[in-house]
Amino acid sequence: MNIDDNIKLEIDAFSDEEVEALDGNEKFHCSNLTDVELQTKTDERCYYIELKDEYFNKTTTIYVDKHDYLLYKRPIWREWKKFQLEKRCLIRAKNGIGYKRCMDDCSKCEKPKNGEPLLLDNLTKEDMKKLEVENNIYRNIAEKLLWNKVEGLTTLEQFEKIRLYFKENKTYAQIGEVFGVSHKAIEKTIKNIISKLKESLTKEDLDFIRANLKK
Repeated sequence: MNIDDNIKLEIDAFSDEEVEALDGNEKFHCSNLTDVELQTKTDERCYYIELKDEYFNKTTTIYVDKHDYLLYKRPIWREWKKFQLEKRCLIRAKNGIGYKRCMDDCSKCEKPKNGEPLLLDNLTKEDMKKLEVENNIYRNIAEKLLWNKVEGLTTLEQFEKIRLYFKENKTYAQIGEVFGVSHKAIEKTIKNIISKLKESLTKEDLDFIRANLKK
């Protein structure tokens, strides 16, 4: 059984409601236990996590409760799901504008599965030009959506700090010199804004921005 099959089995063992019930402020229940306690299986702590130490080439198994298991695994599963989705082929959206990921059974499809638009080799120059124009349009929409959100969450000074960082590629230290504060203060400001931004965006907006700004 390969790693993808193992992860899928892990995910299928729990409902989406169980996994998503945890919020971003959750703390690990087992964080104060000793190494000996963590490596001892109990009725409550019957879920195991393997921690790999690459430096010493050593794997340690610890036992945690269901809450800690889900809290540890959730970000891993999310990245895996995202990676699996990006491997799916792009097909025309129903409205004929842009593309969406194909959700059909890949095992029944004879076309190459490379995450690119289907039959890309057969597109004409006119089709390729149209595709490039569409990508540019969606990229501009995504960028405008993102910066409008940022502007609505920040003061003029905060907006200028984050603009200098992302638009002009200034370092924390360089921005700190402009405003007369430390680079740590700039870093904290930008991280706080990014955190607020993630909370304010809907899942649909976030997926749209991620999909189009990375092109």
